[in-house]
Amino acid sequence: MVACMGKADPQALAQRHRWANGTLTKGRALFVHMPPSQLWTPATWPETLEQLDSLVSSITAGGLSLVEWLRERIRGGSQPFLVVLVQEGVAYGYQIHPADVWQVQSPRIQPLSLVRVDANWSLSRDHGLSLLSMRRRKRIAVLGCGSLGSPVIELLARAGVGYLEIIDNDLFEAENCSRHVLGLSSIHKSKVAQLAERLRTELPGVEIRAQAASATAWIAQSCRPGDFDLVVDCTAESSVRVALAQYRDIAIGVCPVIHAWVEPFCAAAHVVSVHAPDSWPLSDPADQKINIAEWTESTRVNLPACSAGFHPYGVADVWQAAGFAAERLLAVLDGTVGTSTIWSWVRSRAYFESLSVDAVTGKLVPDSPSPFDAAMLTRDFLATVGADG
Repeated sequence: MVACMGKADPQALAQRHRWANGTLTKGRALFVHMPPSQLWTPATWPETLEQLDSLVSSITAGGLSLVEWLRERIRGGSQPFLVVLVQEGVAYGYQIHPADVWQVQSPRIQPLSLVRVDANWSLSRDHGLSLLSMRRRKRIAVLGCGSLGSPVIELLARAGVGYLEIIDNDLFEAENCSRHVLGLSSIHKSKVAQLAERLRTELPGVEIRAQAASATAWIAQSCRPGDFDLVVDCTAESSVRVALAQYRDIAIGVCPVIHAWVEPFCAAAHVVSVHAPDSWPLSDPADQKINIAEWTESTRVNLPACSAGFHPYGVADVWQAAGFAAERLLAVLDGTVGTSTIWSWVRSRAYFESLSVDAVTGKLVPDSPSPFDAAMLTRDFLATVGADG
């Protein structure tokens, strides 16, 4: 059984999370809040309808009779009835089985084990609800649903962000499986549509809008100032970074814009938060002023018989980068960071030396004999990209 409070529709909830299976039977549920002072132990649990009715009457100071509530709603005696007692966020349930003849037999009650599936419980176990409530009011747009963007989007949804608009024009292909949250069931389907459907199914409350469009077209045609609290670019494309800068005033407004990308082999990951009135330089300083290393074209693996290619790295690598990025995105969203900042996660010099290609590394690469070590760095945005930024 699925029971909801307020105006929520249990059938819509069951269909969204794929619990609906078989014939739909509608019932009625009564939610009663028990005060914290109410003694609730095995010795006090009701065992009959009369005892449950007495408890409900006592809790409501005589304002509600469970027996009368049942009499007014029984139609033929076949529909399910559920009484939910809620005490400090914990729910206790009783199913009521109406008798065939009300006047001759008393309805039976059966205790049930209930599971809360609301966002407050599923996403935070009722802890830190003020922060969760704030995040549920936030609106984020994420450009790019690839190997970095897809886990970042999932992490934001699991952190309680209430609205996500995700933009990507690509289809999911078999070779994406190794480092994407989607799998073989999504082959030849829209990445954004499949990711949105996955998150709607698996997580409570989040609203997700999938936009199968190129990032630059979406920026120019579909985004307007005030639409979002945060715009995140996970495309790793210079053209998108420049387009966000060019269209900032007419498309984005004053909300922060964050660019996140990884260098080849996931040797480094970068998260750049640009707050108004600062702007990303049109000359795009990512390679020259932010990246840790200079890479040759040989780092790119070209696919046979086409112009496409990729940079090699594993799923564990990119998901480390996604966690690093999501932590900083949430800090900006929560208001704990309010200035333009560059964050970098940099693998050790031993890691660079273990690679099969040559890279010219900068002074920010940490010296360590272990290829598993890394450093997290924070840099000032304007001091790094230059005053014209």
